[in-house]
Amino acid sequence: MSSFMYDTKIIENYLSGRLTAQEQDAIAATLLKDPHFQQTVEAQQQTYDAITYFGRRALKKELKRVEKRLFSRPDKITFQQKIKKIFGYEC
Repeated sequence: MSSFMYDTKIIENYLSGRLTAQEQDAIAATLLKDPHFQQTVEAQQQTYDAITYFGRRALKKELKRVEKRLFSRPDKITFQQKIKKIFGYEC
């Protein structure tokens, strides 16, 4: 495995909290003494944050399309009533 891939996997495990306490301590020490590694970790975190943000945005958009399709069609009235009943809305 290349050093880059190894670093990426270690950083991924670090950011997701999948390391042992000893491994976390080793990463923390490396972050303190290696500015390049620190920048790499920060860049990977920013990448994950961007992916999460845009993924959530796309999901919200899709959910709104589904909601509009299901709750604006008269032929789905029975479904609408069941959903409203489940969530405590009056029909």
